[in-house]
Amino acid sequence: MSWLLPFWCRVRLGAGPRLWLPVFLLWPVLWLLLLVFLVVACMLDVASGLSGVLLALRATRELYALMCSVRGTRCEVSAHGRGVEVAVI
Repeated sequence: MSWLLPFWCRVRLGAGPRLWLPVFLLWPVLWLLLLVFLVVACMLDVASGLSGVLLALRATRELYALMCSVRGTRCEVSAHGRGVEVAVI
């Protein structure tokens, strides 16, 4: 598995042109959400009296791995001459 986040998302609706969306512009938002998740998980661990900080770190790592695994996904749906194509590169 690659630990690189996806760079581009290619979208085509019907027979129209392909749109290339820059996914890398969303990376700061992703990092912020992962940081917020980690902080909230650690606060809940402290409030509950359990020492589960390592579990919060593992969950954050798994969320990042999930985002990295989206890279290379291609979905194409078509019916009756209409279709949608999405590819994450």
